[in-house]
Amino acid sequence: MLTPVAVLATATGLDPEGSNVSYFLSGTGSDNFQIDSNGNITLNGDLDYETTESYELTIFASDGEFTVPKTITVTVSDSNEAPSLSSSVAFNSFLENTAVGTTIATSESSDPESDTVSYSLSGTGSDKFSVDAEGKVTLASSLDYETATSYSINLNATDGANTTTKTLTINVGNVAELVYSGNLAANAQNETIATGSSILSSSVSGAEGSVTYSINDPDNKFAINSTTGEVTLANALDYETKTAHTFTVTANDGANTESQTFTLQVNNVTLSFSANLANASQQETISTGSTILSSSASNAEGTVTYSLTDADNKFAIDSSTGQVTLANALDYETKTSHTFTVTATDGTTTTSQTYTLNITDVAFGNMVVNSYRSLEENANSGPYLLVTSLESDSGNLASPTYSITAGNESGVFTLAQAISLGSMMIPQEQPFPAILQSFLVQRQLILKQLNPTPLL
Repeated sequence: MLTPVAVLATATGLDPEGSNVSYFLSGTGSDNFQIDSNGNITLNGDLDYETTESYELTIFASDGEFTVPKTITVTVSDSNEAPSLSSSVAFNSFLENTAVGTTIATSESSDPESDTVSYSLSGTGSDKFSVDAEGKVTLASSLDYETATSYSINLNATDGANTTTKTLTINVGNVAELVYSGNLAANAQNETIATGSSILSSSVSGAEGSVTYSINDPDNKFAINSTTGEVTLANALDYETKTAHTFTVTANDGANTESQTFTLQVNNVTLSFSANLANASQQETISTGSTILSSSASNAEGTVTYSLTDADNKFAIDSSTGQVTLANALDYETKTSHTFTVTATDGTTTTSQTYTLNITDVAFGNMVVNSYRSLEENANSGPYLLVTSLESDSGNLASPTYSITAGNESGVFTLAQAISLGSMMIPQEQPFPAILQSFLVQRQLILKQLNPTPLL
């Protein structure tokens, strides 16, 4: 191929008068050539055998008054030219997670001699890509933004003799590979949950370095372990103040940051109080200080204190334990039952329960006092031993009856009944038997009251 500065021909003009001669060209295609003041003809552009195989040029020489033409023919010889090449990159940037086999660029080429064109890649990083017979460039292996953010590779097209090269610039886009996941221990927690309790656990995948965690907590209720991402309760919950708390956990691996927002619902907790009577009924003789009722509470939002409402002023309560004890003696004859109310409060919630204690009567008529006398062995019949009752109650026991239950095997004694007096008598016609001596020595007479529940 000729270069544009190569001299193709030289025209020489002689003027008889010795005047200066100037030159110029004309003819079809003459614009592809140029002639200087010395008559040297050179190329003014590229020749193309496939377009024009020859040019017929007319050279004019002039002394300013006369002009002389001269025609010359320039023949163009065919030569093996390099193929033409154009290419287009598919995207301005390819994410680092782009799949292998994805089309990166497409190409078009043609050869002036219609020779077969083949393609190849060269340059740093060109091994990441491949090109097929059609000039399509695809991804051959995975990209990594942290390794290279761009590639500048050469796309070569050759016809076997000549090669044309185009530079392809392939940019790599970063992908946030860090994936964060957080899980609430429960979507809702009771307001009484203890500080330090686990609220949320964290996990990550695809980290490019050591992960650190942080928390954004406008309500200042939680704390986070910067290494594990565990969120714990730092300050007590209170349903009455706020029924839900929202916070955001952020994970950072030094290259990427991922965040997730969570909402924890707060369950209202109401004080639960229960109590049990030691016995639904108590005898009127029960000792003061005896336990009447025991109490318990659960789901308290604070320290529980107990109080007592007791219109009859019979009981006392321990404000810390809720135990109710007898403060003043019971008396069935005065009142057969007593009603009182126990109240528990935790500072937020107050609850009360009312109880009735029934009083059981104690029959003092069963308590018999014996009066003893010594008898002479020749004693006559008549009242010699009095048995008296302490009965002061009302009811069936007001009129007790008596009987001899032992020591009267010989039948020498009889018992006279009275409303409140038992008299033992010896029949006058019977002599005092010897068997009575042991009875007198013991000075004991066993009496049994004929009531439904006898006591000796």
